[in-house]
Amino acid sequence: VHGGWHCLFPAVAYKLIHGCTVVQTFHTEPEEALTDRFRLFYQALLNRCDHVTFVSDRLRERTSEVWNLRFPRTEITYAGAPEVVAVTSEEVAAFRERFGIGDRRPVLLALGLTAVKYKAEGLKHLIQAVNLLKEKYPGVVLIATRRGVFSPEVEEFARAEGASEHVVFTGDIENPSVPLSLCDIYTHITLGDGLPIALLEAMAMGKPIVATPVAGIPEAIRDGENGILVPPEPAEIAEKIDYLLKNPDVARRLGEAAKRTVEERFTWQKSAAKFLVLFSDGRRV
Repeated sequence: VHGGWHCLFPAVAYKLIHGCTVVQTFHTEPEEALTDRFRLFYQALLNRCDHVTFVSDRLRERTSEVWNLRFPRTEITYAGAPEVVAVTSEEVAAFRERFGIGDRRPVLLALGLTAVKYKAEGLKHLIQAVNLLKEKYPGVVLIATRRGVFSPEVEEFARAEGASEHVVFTGDIENPSVPLSLCDIYTHITLGDGLPIALLEAMAMGKPIVATPVAGIPEAIRDGENGILVPPEPAEIAEKIDYLLKNPDVARRLGEAAKRTVEERFTWQKSAAKFLVLFSDGRRV
């Protein structure tokens, strides 16, 4: 079951009537505590699950802390990186023209940070970092994708900060591989998360990455080995981006190491194999 209680409830009901294995998977960090009555209801549903899985070890800890729930029979089931899609130079050129990027450099990218409050707050810190970088890099541009509930708020923030000319809000896009292929650095600045697939996708494409050490991100990114971890402070974010721009050999090495990490640890084949074991075990319970 991928979803909250509203998805878990019918799954548990079906199990009680017909018999089946139920595996609940948690993806994102909880934002606020549960009421006592609802917590007891949710706990009762979880007790009926054969297994409860989390996309990162930190997410398991955080969910238990915030929601005060017990999770019997838990497992960590890391997500897999999406398959790398080949991108043509024509597609890149069309993307640059469509969003008015032209030949501006350097290009930073943040995928999908407008849908959740703690991600949007991280994006604001990134925008402030871009404001600091624009003095040294007049052509710098940050591409922020997805039309999320916090898009208007973040766009207004960029205007208020005087950064509108350096931030491109694309809304939803069909193929994130296109902006990934053209960006110089992938930036995942968030105040919370699970283990974001957008991050794994950037790793799979061998991009140098600057990210915050929150949630499950440190389980994929090792600072200085396959990416750079930085606190959500605009000055420090700008400093790390500047470092990678001034040291392309380091950026290349980090990107290559990130790609190897995905190939070794974060594939859908590994994830599917783990779930198959859980479902087989559930049938024996």
